[in-house]
Amino acid sequence: MDTSAGTADSPRIAVLGSHSAFTEIAVGTLCESGIAPVALVTGPAPAPAARGPIPIESCTSAAHGPVPLDIRTPAARGSIPLEIRTPAARHASMHGIARIQAPDPNHPDAITALERVEPDILLLACLPHVVRHATRRVARLGALNLHPSALPRFRGPNPVFWQLRAGVARAGVSVHMATDTVDAGPIVVQRSIEVRPGIGAGALTEALVRCGVRALVEVLPGIEHRIRVATPQDESAATRQPHPRDEDFRLDTSWSAERAYRFIEGVRGPATTFTVATGEGEIEIVRAIGFGNRARTGPEGSMRTEQPKQPDRPKRSDRPEQPDRPERPGRPEQPGRPEQPERPRSEETVTIRFADGV
Repeated sequence: MDTSAGTADSPRIAVLGSHSAFTEIAVGTLCESGIAPVALVTGPAPAPAARGPIPIESCTSAAHGPVPLDIRTPAARGSIPLEIRTPAARHASMHGIARIQAPDPNHPDAITALERVEPDILLLACLPHVVRHATRRVARLGALNLHPSALPRFRGPNPVFWQLRAGVARAGVSVHMATDTVDAGPIVVQRSIEVRPGIGAGALTEALVRCGVRALVEVLPGIEHRIRVATPQDESAATRQPHPRDEDFRLDTSWSAERAYRFIEGVRGPATTFTVATGEGEIEIVRAIGFGNRARTGPEGSMRTEQPKQPDRPKRSDRPEQPDRPERPGRPEQPGRPEQPERPRSEETVTIRFADGV
């Protein structure tokens, strides 16, 4: 299948994204579907998250001053430019996709570069900017945004985190018209997938991005009609959440045990801890082992968890010292025997009862 920069029968798509797995998966799925973009626009990589592996899809808007653009196309730079390192850029090299590196797609030079490739559609895939009207009008059919939630619910920069925190059994993905109001444009196509208990944020994001891109590819033959009749979002049902804060990693025992399990296992990472208030005080949690009678972890409505490693307790000062025992006669000393390392302490486990266990 020829996937070099679009086909005669499909709209010409320019992807505007970031150096992220989200953008990589979107570009890769388009190419796998035989609809290679005509251009890939990226800027600087987003800053890493403070806690956990969540922001695979998190794109914070940032202001950038005018800076020179770096425009690269395979024809001008060769089929495999040495400066290409990111997976999304490698897709661009393999499929003849023009690369435009611009810190801000609203910069006049970025708009000029986009005009050169004559896109029909701009597809925003984890782009850390609001795309203004002057940029959107470059594309004949405007700009579409790929958002991993069933809009109008879970608007904002990190919808996968909030869906996992809500313990949803199905997560959504929307392709909608980009407007001056973020995540609020009319919906062109929307899909949902099952959320398996215990799935991580990265895997769920990948599944949602692939699902959303494939849904877009399915409707491309009639995309002009789809855009004309796109469904306005119900503002009365809209929700918007910010980037996760420390307090958003706190569990509530009014939740169901399954919800708590889905949240912990969905967003936990090497530097992530969760807290919950119990009758014995507040405790920290690093991992959920199971909930209810899953894997025999406890009664219905309960969740078994692991707590962080606790330091060794100091010896009691009032414990009398034991005299040294005399060495048994005839037992030879063993010179040179290496000292055995102390076995690492395992995390302590605790079972927490939630509302559905009352």
